Amino acid sequence: MPVYQRKDTESKRFFYKFQIDKVTYKKNVPTARTRRQAEEAERKARDDVHEGRYATQRPTLFSAFVKDSYQPWAEAHNKRHKLDATAAKLFIQHSGDLMLSQISQYTFERFKLLLLRTQTNRNRTYNPTTVNLYLHRIARMLSLAVEWGFLSKTPVGNLEMAPVLLSKPRFLQKAEQAALLESLAREPSFMLAICRAALLTGFRLIELINLRRQDVNPSLGLIFVRDPKWRNDPRKFEGNPLSRDASELFSALISEGSIDRVFQYQGKPLTRDMVMKGFRSAADRAGLPDLTFHKLRHTFGTRLGEQNFNQKQIARLMGHASTRYTDQYVHSSDLGLRAAVEAVAAESRALSTQIVPEKEVVKAANVA
Repeated sequence: MPVYQRKDTESKRFFYKFQIDKVTYKKNVPTARTRRQAEEAERKARDDVHEGRYATQRPTLFSAFVKDSYQPWAEAHNKRHKLDATAAKLFIQHSGDLMLSQISQYTFERFKLLLLRTQTNRNRTYNPTTVNLYLHRIARMLSLAVEWGFLSKTPVGNLEMAPVLLSKPRFLQKAEQAALLESLAREPSFMLAICRAALLTGFRLIELINLRRQDVNPSLGLIFVRDPKWRNDPRKFEGNPLSRDASELFSALISEGSIDRVFQYQGKPLTRDMVMKGFRSAADRAGLPDLTFHKLRHTFGTRLGEQNFNQKQIARLMGHASTRYTDQYVHSSDLGLRAAVEAVAAESRALSTQIVPEKEVVKAANVA
């Protein structure tokens, strides 16, 4: 069908797409309010192609497209627009500031391989999962460039992702948690407070940083997320219950603060960089160099699983849209696995004591 609307978005915008002499012409029709108007625009475009008047895509630098077109759109529609800016910066750094029409499948493959060998600020190579995330973000930018008429077709075909090796799920064992908390006590006081809050609530770092006083009600034992990742997160509307320890922690934080933010330092709101710097220092000191702040959320989910709460309860407390996301956060601890096999062994032992050996049966029969 030459005129259509995309079904995977809420947009009502019309598009046309047709092929002449093996050349595909595709463009959105932002002024069309009805299918008939879009079909008229499509017929006019066909006439323009035949008469040589069809306006081809204007040459645009990738950096200019990101700055002038994509980034303003992302800031309004995408909460992770800062990640997009980082992906675009790395893409330009490794591939050069190319014209949109110069970007090809080879450009993507080269970018992927170069990034996998690049050293980060912590003198480590990029994780393949992170590389794949950046590839997806760049591919999304180019798909929108096609929709908005900057490109005739996307250069990304069957993009092969960087191979990701399966690794053991990372969360804090109880001894590691004790070592980390002890190490955090040597950092500025906000570090121990925000990490304890993460372990007690399972909130993400950005959710804790954005907390306001009115989002926490220790007397009622409730805490609300201000700007969740999932817009229908029930934690935003219904709140999550606070444990006694969490209520005491937040009561102290609210009473000591001088600004509206729950977590602050010297009268100023915390930033992500401030927390990450202190966390890395404390984790390295505790002998946990591979630990990230987000693994505190994994630890919260795992602790709930160890207490045998069902997946729906855990998903609700963590603000997941589906229990399939919860599966990524609930891990089996070594102690939990050992307890499981010991439980099986105990049951087997109890059953075996009820079995009378065959020799004893024969002996009893002879006596009788």
